[in-house]
Amino acid sequence: MKFPQSTSKRSALGRNLVQLLGRPAVAAALLVLALIYTAYMLVGLKSRVAQFDFSVFYVWSLAFRRGLDPYAARLPVLAASLHLGPGDLQLGVLNPSAPDWWRYGLNRYPPAFLLLFEPFTLMRPAGAYWTWIGLNVVLLAIALVVLLRELPWAYAISMAALGLFYHPIKSIFFWAQLQIVILVLLACTLRSLKFRRDAAAGASVAAATLIKLFPVLLAGYLVVARRWKALLWLGLFLALGSLVTFSISGQQLFFGFLSWAWNVAREQRPGAYFPHSWALSGAILASAAVVTWLDKTHASFGFWIAVTILLTPSPATLDYLPLLLIPYSQLASAGYAGRAPQSAIVLGIASYLCGAVLPVILPRAVHSPESALRLMTAIYAASLWLAFLASACLAVLGGESTAYAADS
Repeated sequence: MKFPQSTSKRSALGRNLVQLLGRPAVAAALLVLALIYTAYMLVGLKSRVAQFDFSVFYVWSLAFRRGLDPYAARLPVLAASLHLGPGDLQLGVLNPSAPDWWRYGLNRYPPAFLLLFEPFTLMRPAGAYWTWIGLNVVLLAIALVVLLRELPWAYAISMAALGLFYHPIKSIFFWAQLQIVILVLLACTLRSLKFRRDAAAGASVAAATLIKLFPVLLAGYLVVARRWKALLWLGLFLALGSLVTFSISGQQLFFGFLSWAWNVAREQRPGAYFPHSWALSGAILASAAVVTWLDKTHASFGFWIAVTILLTPSPATLDYLPLLLIPYSQLASAGYAGRAPQSAIVLGIASYLCGAVLPVILPRAVHSPESALRLMTAIYAASLWLAFLASACLAVLGGESTAYAADS
């Protein structure tokens, strides 16, 4: 594989990895294995048709379509009539000490998500489930193309195949969650910022925020990186999207969501991997500001992805790890361009292995389900923190680039 002539050879390790993964034979082998792995994973989902998280998505959106308030109505009866569950809809039985909004299966997503998911409720649950899974397969492929399209084809195929082996991706399909949609939107944000398409960047972050809320933290990146036009477009699209959502969903549902969000904010419990405190949150934000200020590449966007996940104080925050494909792709691109320092490469590999290999090997050695869950949480947390450090090293120590210059 030929390297760009103008790049410096910053890491022999990175160069050797790029040469290995850039071989057509290696790319073909990894692709075949990844497709077999993915097909096996998808076949295994046939027992998940009526299970959560898809079941709660379907019931919440169906309740919304039928005129019920999913932020207030108790929905286990509706779920039982559709033979969906158990999931969160039955947590009143499984965990009586949980908050009411959790115990009774109340909706925990913004109204915009209900509008997005509502067309699936026009189908029967089984058909809607496989349509949702198929859509996520297509969106994952689009995300990988967007993130890797500027790399040589063999190297890009190898990196995409390795992305499919990342265990959090399997978890997202197992639970039929929303994060692949967020991944596509934020991948488009990264590309739009790189080519100074500020309106598109603002629109994609706004769309992600309207359906999942936490991506609004990326506004911090736009501020520190002085991308004022993209920040302005973000604000405009957020206002427009909120207005459209309000006009369609109605006043009661919109303000019901705001009331729910306030109650959850007061009752929220920190994740086991992240001691949620103002001091630690402030330290993470301060480090994000410093890294972005020192950044001479576009790598600080990937760093902010890790920061955003860390600052989301939810028991399910580790479900957002598929978004780490964004900083991984930036590390892969920097490695090809000769801009990746060895420290970033080593940390990135360690992060990937924690997320791709250890979840398959270590939990099998633990007999207790509770111990296995704690071990998986610790492994995923290690993957997240290592990605945080790898992106910081790439942003601060990587080679020069003008791709993300601030607005003049």
